[in-house]
Amino acid sequence: MKNEIINEREKALLQIFWNEDRDMTSVELLDILDPDVWNKLSLLRTIKGLNEKNFIEVTGMVQYKTQYARKFKPTLTKEAFTAKMLLHDGIDLNSLGKVAVAMTEDSAKEKKDMKKLIADIENLLVELKAN
Repeated sequence: MKNEIINEREKALLQIFWNEDRDMTSVELLDILDPDVWNKLSLLRTIKGLNEKNFIEVTGMVQYKTQYARKFKPTLTKEAFTAKMLLHDGIDLNSLGKVAVAMTEDSAKEKKDMKKLIADIENLLVELKAN
């Protein structure tokens, strides 16, 4: 990827794509975004940045009256993006166990949550061994 550094606006747009879970146009994004923070120019610049960094891609065109708008979707899942950002910040596979423990301390407070988390991790390990 060209420049993997991503700014807060780019993160905000990616979050919308992941939350909506569908391909979207700039017109649809503007309907969702806060007009006090975003305008058409800032949105188009942010889309361009994400596209140049290969975090989003064009998936088609949609006609709006007499004009056409490109549809976009993220090229990475939220989890793959987060992994890429962790790697960029120096968190590698050697640190993965410590990161998982730190996350569980914050999110799995109850015993049943911890049991489910352990089962999920065991399933992931089985998948990794199979590959």
